[in-house]
Amino acid sequence: MKIQERGRAERTTEQNAAMCNSLWAEHGDVSDYFNLGYMHDIGWTVPQDYVEASKWYRKAAEQGYPQAQYRLGVMYYKGQGMTQDADEAYVWLSIALASGFRGATKKLDKVAAKLAPEALKSAQKRAAGLFDEILHRQE
Repeated sequence: MKIQERGRAERTTEQNAAMCNSLWAEHGDVSDYFNLGYMHDIGWTVPQDYVEASKWYRKAAEQGYPQAQYRLGVMYYKGQGMTQDADEAYVWLSIALASGFRGATKKLDKVAAKLAPEALKSAQKRAAGLFDEILHRQE
């Protein structure tokens, strides 16, 4: 394959991915939101874009998707696509764990160790409130 042909094929793949993203977004299924976040998070068929990944993870997380809650917490912890924020990382990792995502335990403990006692108490309270809101939306 010539380089020019290869470039056209890559653009076509990216264009197709963008079209799929639009269709998924319109469909509004929570697992599709997570998948879009993951695609942008790792750069699978689209350019890697942490800001875009965090947008889709948040949509899924707010609708109760545990893996998205975890990924959003990790992104806050690392400052990927947003300002690094240990408090917010704790909130989302805590919600992921409460939603049944046991893989959040180690990261949650690591974040908790970095927070001052008052900050931890505040983050725990915010996590509990947000978790309740998410549960009510699912009813």
